[in-house]
Amino acid sequence: MKISLQIKKKFSEIYEQFSGFSLEMRDRGGAIICGVRGVICSRDEAVQLALVNGEELFICGKELSCVSYAGGTVSVCGRIQAVSFTGYAHE
Repeated sequence: MKISLQIKKKFSEIYEQFSGFSLEMRDRGGAIICGVRGVICSRDEAVQLALVNGEELFICGKELSCVSYAGGTVSVCGRIQAVSFTGYAHE
């Protein structure tokens, strides 16, 4: 199991170098975001993330929380109502 996590982390690092980020929704109750440079803001109704490609990702909803942040990957849980971006990596 430990080797599997190491492989997943290495793949995530390589993926970020070539494509920037990934966003995986787990229905409306959670999301996993890879390619995160930092958490700008984490409140009950909004989470704002800085992505490695220069964009910012906003997740709005209710009872939101960042349950983990490691190796550029953030897991957000709660009732997600909207996802939006600001900036554009290729501007």
